[in-house]
Parts: sequence; structure tokens; C-alpha cells
Amino acid sequence: MTATIQTKHYKRSERPFAALNRAFWSKMVKAPSAYELLQAPCGQATRKSLVKDVAKFMDTLVSNMCFVSRKITHTPTEKGSFLFTWDAIALKMGVPSYRVKQCFEYASDRGWVESSDQARERGEDGKFIFRVTTKKVTMKYFTDLGLIEKFKEAQEAAKAYLTNKAKGLGVTTQLMLTPVGILKAIWKRNAEKGSYTPDYVDKGVDIPY
Repeated sequence: MTATIQTKHYKRSERPFAALNRAFWSKMVKAPSAYELLQAPCGQATRKSLVKDVAKFMDTLVSNMCFVSRKITHTPTEKGSFLFTWDAIALKMGVPSYRVKQCFEYASDRGWVESSDQARERGEDGKFIFRVTTKKVTMKYFTDLGLIEKFKEAQEAAKAYLTNKAKGLGVTTQLMLTPVGILKAIWKRNAEKGSYTPDYVDKGVDIPY
């Protein structure tokens, strides 16, 4: 089935699937003990205060997620994607950083969220520069919530929209989806090898996704 390109403009948090995810959590936090996916391995129910923050955490991630890549990024541009830091997520949630870490551990233990190791490289001054970690919502999360088919529909529509947007900008979807930090590293490596290093707005560059 061919996905329909969405022409209506939504704020990212107001996208229909993001709203559906939020509504599902709103229902679960009212009676967390009634949902097996919220129970600990020993069968005990998770504290309601933690469930409320996990609900806020997963809402924040999905509301700021690229539906195509499932990465937590700002809106993809012709210059690549800018990843969210954990501090930015904490700010959006309105909670301390340690609480975000607790929510991540809870979600990660259930296979709902993945985070890459923090890559680093030396700057011109010899000091290490740490790249933002890539955070990603898994397909298992949508399966566990019973939203997998709805997500696949939203993802196909997002792919069609992104393809159309990339064509209008004269760039590839791969470039738009690639984190800026990775683009910079690729181009820096190419420059050191004496290879052609395109500018961000080069219309012909094709970056491996």
C-alpha cells in the first residue's frame, strides 16, 4: 500500500501517533498494576510515581522522535539531524537528570530504548570532544504497547513526507537523517585523506545511512 504524503503541518508533539502514544500512557498510569508490561520480573507492580515519570519519559522521546529512523532528534534538515542530549530531555520533562537516568534504565531493561556508546575525538587543542549519544526507540516498544501497526503506518507516511521534502531541497534523505556529528567526522576524515569534503549545503553528497 502506498503511503499518503501528509500535507497538514503538526507540531512534533501533536503528530497523531505521538498523541496516541501519550493517550495510551495516560490510561496506564491510572492503574499500572493492571498492565503486565509495567510489572517487575518478580511480578510486583512498579511504583506509581516512577510509572508517571516513565510515561513522561516515553512521551518526550516519541514526541521528539524522527518516525523514519526512530532516533531522538530535532527535525531533519538539509544539514543533517541534531541529536537530543539527556540534559535536553530532562529539561523537556521538567525533572532532574538523575530521574531521566532512572527512567532510561527502566525502559532499557524492557528493551524499549537504546543508546549508543559515547564516541569521542581529539580537537585541535588536543582535548577530547565527546559526541552526543544516539538515542533510539525500539520496535519492541511499539509491539509491547500494541501500537506496532499504527506506528508502521505513521512511519510509512513520514518516509513519504521526508522523501518529498529532500527532493524539494535537492539533497538525499540519507544526509537529512545522519547526525551532524557523524557528518563532521566523515568529512574531517575525508579531508585528512585528501578526499573531496563537501560543504553542508552541497546538493550532491550522499552519506551512508
